[in-house]
Amino acid sequence: MTNTDIQQIIERRAWPGNAPLQAMHETHISWVLVTSAFAWKIKKPVRFSFLDFSTLELRHKYCMREVVLNSRLSKDVYLGVVPVRQHKRQLQIGGTQGTVVDYAVQMKTLDASRRMDLLVEQQAVSDAQLRQLAQTIAAFHLRAERVAQPVSAALLYEEFADLLEVQSILSSFFDTATVARFAQAVAFAKTWLDQHADHFIDRFHMGWVVDGHGDLHTRNIFLLEQPVIFDCIEFNDGLRQLDVLNEMAFLGMDLNYYGAPQLERKLMHYYLYYFPCIRSQIDWRLYRFFKWYRANVRLKVYCLSFRPDEDPAPQQVEKLHRYAQLFFHYFERLRHPHGS
Repeated sequence: MTNTDIQQIIERRAWPGNAPLQAMHETHISWVLVTSAFAWKIKKPVRFSFLDFSTLELRHKYCMREVVLNSRLSKDVYLGVVPVRQHKRQLQIGGTQGTVVDYAVQMKTLDASRRMDLLVEQQAVSDAQLRQLAQTIAAFHLRAERVAQPVSAALLYEEFADLLEVQSILSSFFDTATVARFAQAVAFAKTWLDQHADHFIDRFHMGWVVDGHGDLHTRNIFLLEQPVIFDCIEFNDGLRQLDVLNEMAFLGMDLNYYGAPQLERKLMHYYLYYFPCIRSQIDWRLYRFFKWYRANVRLKVYCLSFRPDEDPAPQQVEKLHRYAQLFFHYFERLRHPHGS
């Protein structure tokens, strides 16, 4: 599928029911078409170091896997996988005529006004909602499958150092000194992880490494009567099988990004009440490292989302710089843990 193909589908309302399109969301790995009742997610035919959607068979496999894995937290939202067919040069989501050229995950449409990132920006997240969300996540982590191997500090460093693969893109948005500081930070990450490698193993033996969600941030949470958490990582088991602190750190970093550290503190307070997985100052430092790691991931994702043939929108550049600020904030806090 291409952007032109997606536009053809949109123009013809070529999906079951032919309802008007309410929104189209595009990331570096997918398109999501949203109507009043349903949404369809189509994976892009791309290959990166962390995923491979390059063939029809792989896209079908990961569509099916997305439905199964997300049913753990939002079983009533994910409805199944439908084919995208081509018949007489026309594309159609669903239907029975024509050749299958792709697949789409079908979901129920949720009330967009209840998405957590929007509520955070409106300062409309209540204490009760945070407690309920913390309880939901903790319950999920408590029942989640335990992973057979501890988190590898060496592999974490490889993923962290992957930021340098987009150094040429970073150079387009930051001065030479800042780009050099990114490299300095990556080198520090190696030293820090080497020093704490044994602690990752200790936490594994405590049962705190699980097959989790992997992409737990506020855009993937709807604060409805009961919290709905969706869009877990299906394309890379290693990114979803993680220490629970890594999972919570993504959400904590995201709340920091939106300027709501008070919500992060409350959420962690409630979460630790239900799932006391922090027992020492080393655990807290590990949580901070994971927030740094998550800021690193967001930086890399935003770099990959920029198209070489287009000038990025000012909002995109602003977000990139905000994540960079967070990245360096966590870097300095880890380098100087006893500072102000």
